[in-house]
Amino acid sequence: MEEAPGDPGERADVHEQHQEDAEDPFDNVNVVYAASPQAAADQARREARETSKRIHRELTRP
Repeated sequence: MEEAPGDPGERADVHEQHQEDAEDPFDNVNVVYAASPQAAADQARREARETSKRIHRELTRP
């Protein structure tokens, strides 16, 4: 997890780098926008739980 740069240009550069990293099949990139690092961590955990539940439902569906 990292904090977004304050400068819009730098932020765009970082976002672009994350997009490039996400194209690598061995990388996993999730971009979460939040008001604070704690809020971002909480949101990322919620999304991970929801994804896990969805995958479980799909795998156990008759």
